[in-house]
Amino acid sequence: MVKRLADDLGIPMPALYIAEDDALNAGAFGAGDRSFVIFTRGLLAELDERELIAVTAHELAHVANRDTRVSGVSRNLLGWAIVVCGAVAVLAVLIVGLGTAVADGDDSGFGWVFVIGCVVTAAVVFVFGMLWFALALLAENPPARPRLSPQELHTLQLYAGGMPLKSVARRLAISEGAVKSYVDRIREKYQKVGRAAPTKIELYQRAVEDGYLPRV
Repeated sequence: MVKRLADDLGIPMPALYIAEDDALNAGAFGAGDRSFVIFTRGLLAELDERELIAVTAHELAHVANRDTRVSGVSRNLLGWAIVVCGAVAVLAVLIVGLGTAVADGDDSGFGWVFVIGCVVTAAVVFVFGMLWFALALLAENPPARPRLSPQELHTLQLYAGGMPLKSVARRLAISEGAVKSYVDRIREKYQKVGRAAPTKIELYQRAVEDGYLPRV
């Protein structure tokens, strides 16, 4: 079914993943031959064939339209626009402010105060634009995967692979509280490298992206 829909949209067959999660959710990521679609087990159990086809077609349309790439490009363009506008504003206020100061020809200093105020304002706009652009680049190029200990990695593979906390605890012969601590620590490490995974499906996605879990 997915192959037929992909052919109809003229895109390569995406990789498919199933997240062992009761939530009703699906998502498409990447573009071209590096795209993939994730379905939760809860969604697959809840929808009938026609509904599943509709959801799949919707997600594949995101891949076909390159929505994720368009979003990234839009952020980059907006960042550049703010940077350019800030630079132009700096030059403009310098010219106008200096001209005002010279034209006043008095000792009040008002012209120079105006210059300083305008330059500070323009500089703030410029810095904001640079920060926006940097954040856009960071979103498009996430940092390397976090360093996980062997126990954390094993916990990630079992938990993100579909096991509930109790089953992971039994498999690793540790307490359920210890497993939860490992999961929280894993999430914290992903958060620190800019790849937050607050939900189980997102944790599953990170594990697949980093090669810790195989493709379905």
